[in-house]
Amino acid sequence: MKKVSVIIPAFNKYHYTKKTIESILNQSYQNIEIILVNDGSNDKTYKLEEEYGSKIKYYEINNSGASKARNLGIEKSEGDYLTFIDCDDVFNKNKIEISVDVLEKNSDYSFVYTDVYFIDSQDKIIEFKDRIKEYPGSGNIAKKILLSNYSITNSTLLVKKECFNKVAAFDEKIFFAADRDLLLRLSLKFKAYYI
Repeated sequence: MKKVSVIIPAFNKYHYTKKTIESILNQSYQNIEIILVNDGSNDKTYKLEEEYGSKIKYYEINNSGASKARNLGIEKSEGDYLTFIDCDDVFNKNKIEISVDVLEKNSDYSFVYTDVYFIDSQDKIIEFKDRIKEYPGSGNIAKKILLSNYSITNSTLLVKKECFNKVAAFDEKIFFAADRDLLLRLSLKFKAYYI
């Protein structure tokens, strides 16, 4: 069973970050390492290192933005696959298992992405992004991304780590569109599978 590194950049969202970690610990896929990078939070985020102990790998940096935090996570990761989740997001219980299974059965694809549900503070779904209107599909999707306004949420990606040997990680000079930039660069070199 291949290892998946789950990288969480965290900034000032202690309670949400706990929910994020719990959603990862409760995954049906179990060969996971959780890498939490505290991006200079000034709340109680630092307490998560002690609270979760060996269940997470904890790193702390001066506030430099999510891209730098994600890149440190990539550097420290030991997994065959990488997935990124923002500290106020949660994964469905079988998200990682399904994503890994798709890539294992479709070796010509290098990354997957999925739909997004928006939830309220009680974890009730309040919005579902419609797959037909919002996503470029599977295969070679770079042209569709370039010529459209498709939005693929960073927290839905699961990528073969080896892709980062050919594509640079997150651009730390970009703030708002760093995930779109990475997605475009990945899709220029590799095929995507839409779940």
